[in-house]
Amino acid sequence: MQNPPKFPTRMLRFFCPGDLLEGVEGDLAEAFYADLKNGSGRRARWLYFYNVLRFFRLEIISRNKFKNSMINRGLLISHIKITLRNFRKYFSYSFINLTGLALGIAVCLLIYSYTNHQLHYDDFHPDIERLYRVNQTSIWDPEGGMMGSTPPPLAQQLIENSPQVESVLRINTPGGYEVRHQHKSRGLLIYRENNVLAADSNFFEFFALPLIRGNRKNALAGKNMVVITEAIALKYFGDDDPVGQTILMNQEPVQITGVTPPLPSNMHFEFDFLLSMPSNPSVRQFDWSWIWTQMVTYTKLKKGSDPESLKNQVTEILNPQVRSCIDRLGMDYEEFIQDKGSWQFAFQPVRDIHLHSLEEGNRIGEIGDIKSVRVLQILALLILIIAIINFINLSTARANLRTREIGVKKVMGALRSSLSTQFHIEAIVMTLVAAALSIPLFFMLIALVKNQVGIDIYYHHLITVGNSLKLLAVFIAIGLVAGIYPAFYLTSFKPVNILGGESRDKGNPIRLRYILVAVQFAISLTLLSGSFLVAKQLKFLTKKDLGFDRDNILIVNHAGDLGDQIKSFRDEIRALPYVVNASITMDMPGRGSWEDIFMREGSDIKLAISQLKIDPYFFPTMQLKTIAGRAFSEDRTTDIHHAIINETTARLWGWSPNDALGKQIIYFELEPRPTIVGVV
Repeated sequence: MQNPPKFPTRMLRFFCPGDLLEGVEGDLAEAFYADLKNGSGRRARWLYFYNVLRFFRLEIISRNKFKNSMINRGLLISHIKITLRNFRKYFSYSFINLTGLALGIAVCLLIYSYTNHQLHYDDFHPDIERLYRVNQTSIWDPEGGMMGSTPPPLAQQLIENSPQVESVLRINTPGGYEVRHQHKSRGLLIYRENNVLAADSNFFEFFALPLIRGNRKNALAGKNMVVITEAIALKYFGDDDPVGQTILMNQEPVQITGVTPPLPSNMHFEFDFLLSMPSNPSVRQFDWSWIWTQMVTYTKLKKGSDPESLKNQVTEILNPQVRSCIDRLGMDYEEFIQDKGSWQFAFQPVRDIHLHSLEEGNRIGEIGDIKSVRVLQILALLILIIAIINFINLSTARANLRTREIGVKKVMGALRSSLSTQFHIEAIVMTLVAAALSIPLFFMLIALVKNQVGIDIYYHHLITVGNSLKLLAVFIAIGLVAGIYPAFYLTSFKPVNILGGESRDKGNPIRLRYILVAVQFAISLTLLSGSFLVAKQLKFLTKKDLGFDRDNILIVNHAGDLGDQIKSFRDEIRALPYVVNASITMDMPGRGSWEDIFMREGSDIKLAISQLKIDPYFFPTMQLKTIAGRAFSEDRTTDIHHAIINETTARLWGWSPNDALGKQIIYFELEPRPTIVGVV
């Protein structure tokens, strides 16, 4: 014969008062067997469950709760008192145990704050699920791939030919500007500003970013208009209202039309100056070109649109436009796109840009790496496991000190469940105290990471009611997990053996504690090995011989603003008695340079090569040496038609360093073709 269902019976026993339980459970069982006899088993089980729910009434629940809450409250207070007494009695042990757990929690909070911030980039934008960045085939990379930069005409074509597109936005990087402002009391202010973007007039509607001064709708509506951040407004204007005032940007008068509050730290782009798109002369010059890929194009799709189907439609529609542009430039489309597959467009969710753009890049902001975030999350979990295991081991290591207490309580009638509850409460209280101690450690670690690594840790998302409750639940869960084994181990002592002086460890050499120690050691060894490898990598990066002398080199940034006077400036610097040499270069090696497509004579192999323009004094200034050929010379006027390549470029073109000398390279229509005179 079938028995009443177990789950409803357990639920009844949970909420029903003990003095009513026997009678109620018996009556429900009789009703179940009667229903079973008169009908199907399924109907009897449902009726039994229904009858149990009928007893779930306020007067029954409150009656049971009132009776037991007094007992539970008294036991809870007693357990907490015992925990505090043990803390005072074994202060050294408790301090060590708490410190280990607090440090583990602090490190986990630090990692959680960083990874949570990384994982929630751009989440604050309204309709974020409909915002996409348009990527396209990386036409400047011989191997193809995708890039996050697109041409100027793309946006208009998307609006005209794609019904799924609701709105489009373009952002451009115009480069650095010299900004001048005549302040009424501080005089002429001149700064070099590099964090400058240009955007279409619908920028503030598209991303729904606020302005604290100015009108969002027309702040970028015309030429020579700029929106600045609150920090820049304070820098140039102090307490004055900057809106309506004029500044000079590269000698061009520009009117300030708005001021933004501090930008969110979890946004995939940033700026100090936001120019209107017509203010950038390069955009006006190349607004027709499909190979001037200096734009970042965003789309807001209509609800229900499929970006994958749109991708194929856009690629098919726009390919004729691309071919027409290539023909206009006198190039063959098939040859231009050779080895890159085809000219394609794709739609990447805006919320994925920060952590999922290692290939596509992000020309208007920094990018992260989802793999690094996952590694950090695993690291935090391992650290937390070590801290919990350490807490468990320290708790069980001092078990013999509390055996008499356990034995006396059991003799006096204490149940194992009651003692288990006591040790769980002790673990939870200790965990909560450790969590409180972890807070100052957490802020100390934030300052340490900022000073040593230069990474800002944002923790303000933790200071909310919801997140605080979640953290509290996590800490209680840690306490429960940490208290499982001590509660099981300590309450398993038999009073006869304890009071008779018998050791618990007798005849039991292999215990779970040994396994925990082994696990803790293995995790610690893994983390130490990883730290050692990272340290070696960092040492390699900082100590690696770069082929030139980095010591005692000073860089004068933006010296190009001197125009025709730059050579005179260099010569004046070289004439100083404490200066060994001085040189003019487009940039520092390794800090960034202009990349373009080059070919060698007699071959159609195209390479995307970074180029660096230098003067004849660069090699002696940097103490660079050639492995073949020579460096540029001031006495050789023909060197303006020569080039120096590195060993890797020579190898990719199939040359040895000596074979490369005298060979010519092809750079678009440049004539005469540069001749290689040296290899480094």
